[in-house]
Amino acid sequence: MNCNNLRAPGEYRRPNGELAVVTPELVAAQQARLAELLASLKPDVVVLQEVGSQAGLEAVVALTGVPYHFFLAQPDDRSMANAILYLGQGKVRSLGFSALPLPVLTESDTDTYGPRLATKRGYVQAELEFRGRPLHVIGLHLRSSLPRKLKNSLGKGVPIATQQEAGDGVIRSELWRLAEARAVRSVVDRLLAQDAEAQVVVLGDFNAQAGSTVCKVIEGPLAEGRLTRALDTVPADERYSVLRANGRRDLIDHVLISPSLVSCLGEVRILNSMLKSEAELPTGVPAIESDHASVVVELKDS
Repeated sequence: MNCNNLRAPGEYRRPNGELAVVTPELVAAQQARLAELLASLKPDVVVLQEVGSQAGLEAVVALTGVPYHFFLAQPDDRSMANAILYLGQGKVRSLGFSALPLPVLTESDTDTYGPRLATKRGYVQAELEFRGRPLHVIGLHLRSSLPRKLKNSLGKGVPIATQQEAGDGVIRSELWRLAEARAVRSVVDRLLAQDAEAQVVVLGDFNAQAGSTVCKVIEGPLAEGRLTRALDTVPADERYSVLRANGRRDLIDHVLISPSLVSCLGEVRILNSMLKSEAELPTGVPAIESDHASVVVELKDS
């Protein structure tokens, strides 16, 4: 679930540079809303995006009354982090890449672009237990698909003035996102190489539609070892996690499972019946509600 900026009270800069004020009352309302949802669902594992306060997450856990362990991965430059709540024992770490290599065209080529890329924020990598065996959980929040501006020698974005420059921004953004997807897939490949029956779940806010190239890279283009889209079991007219301002319904939050878990797949739900569209949410200030629907996936121990 994307928490839509679960922060501590205070002032902060939004991605567009505008100043936003987070009041104690707003924080308390955000925490209460999330805690109420978790207390009603009582999931064994929760993966969250856009958590900007460890104290805030502690407060949410306390409000649920559920004895969750929790972990925040390495945050980005806005102090936003991926997080996980889980019951029982587990090994958890922040998964990040200081370089994101890209494939080359010929064996003699050198990748000069990929080494200059890095993950924006750490992912959550957890080893939990399911059916008496390790359950590997990788929680993601991939970069936005917004065009990435060219940077000048001072590291500042150069304004986009032409269609070609705008297209260049799209290419930069997609290359970076594909490099992230490739790195995540490399982790999945290593787990499956060590154990073909490895239990792996990759989930989170991919900022990409099902069927997109980014999703295909993480899922795997080949049949063997391909991850299955758990949300494909949801009826097509209910299969969305965000409502755009223009009314379009998009599914950009995903849960992918390894072949060994397909037979365990139980009830799958996207809690979007009360989801507000981007047009209904306040602009310039944080919102109590998330702009993403929560996704619930049941794995049956059988």
